[in-house]
Parts: sequence; structure tokens; C-alpha cells
Amino acid sequence: LGADAVFIGTAALVALVHTQSGKVLPWEPPTGLIFNAGRSREQFDIEAGAKSLANFLRSCNAEMQSLAAAMGRCHINQINKKDLCSIHPGLAKIAEVDLAWQP
Repeated sequence: LGADAVFIGTAALVALVHTQSGKVLPWEPPTGLIFNAGRSREQFDIEAGAKSLANFLRSCNAEMQSLAAAMGRCHINQINKKDLCSIHPGLAKIAEVDLAWQP
């Protein structure tokens, strides 16, 4: 679809801490592990966080490959706007894709 990058900030942060959130919950939010000013930042295991983020990115890649295959495409690069639709009229107009209920 032409994008050179995609913003995954929040999803990446959740992936970083999801296996370590038990260190601070329920008394502190998991963000305290990763924010520089977080009170629990010393408890964050960088190696475990990196492994969790890598697993998340690999699973995103596998999911995109599965979606491409479900659309009859051999590669994610073959997906274009003609393969997409929206159920929201405003978003369909912005993204220049068809509405799901219109041919």
C-alpha cells in the first residue's frame, strides 16, 4: 500500500512488559518498568523485554503473511487498496477504499 513505516508505539511497549507486569501490578502500572522516570525501572529485564518484542514482531509478520494468503496473494507486497474495504463511510473516503456493503 506504499507505507515506508508504521507506528506501533503502544503495542511495542505492551509487548515489552507483558511478561514482566507481575513485578509491579497491582500497585504500580507496568509502564513504571520502562519509563525513565518510572519507580520500578530497575526491575525491568531488558533481555526478556527484547525477546518479548521480537516475538511480537515475528507474530505480526506471520499474521500479515496469513492474511495475504487468505486474500490469494503470495506476498504482503501484492496487497493493494482493491483488497481493502471499510464499514465506516468516513474512513472509506479518507483511505479511498470501497465500503464493505457496496460492490
